[in-house]
Amino acid sequence: MTGLIDGLRDHTTLWISPHPDDVAYSCGGVLAACAGSAPGLLLTVFTRSAWALPKRLRAAGPKVISARRAEEERRYCRARGLARYVPLGFDDASLRGYDDDTELTADPAADPLRDRIAEAVAEAVAELRPTL
Repeated sequence: MTGLIDGLRDHTTLWISPHPDDVAYSCGGVLAACAGSAPGLLLTVFTRSAWALPKRLRAAGPKVISARRAEEERRYCRARGLARYVPLGFDDASLRGYDDDTELTADPAADPLRDRIAEAVAEAVAELRPTL
């Protein structure tokens, strides 16, 4: 693990998160170990959502939920010393007609957003110019 962390400190690392908090939960320990030592960037793809915990927040609607989750991402970036937060603004499955079952079984190749998302991620990578 030490070699990984040392390597990350030598790069501008782009962390790509499907949804708010995914990087925090999946890579949080590594980010905490590197905090402030390299200019990390966080790109979050699906930033508009009707999904939230606690469940009672879901009654507030997608606008409130999305704003709350975006603020959580910004706070996380500040706490971990990430230099920039880039929200792509795509609707997640909860706003595109999927439920818990169809979200897991849908064919990714048939998703109408697939190409737009790939282009948006590629454009962001080109603009941000991370070294890792």
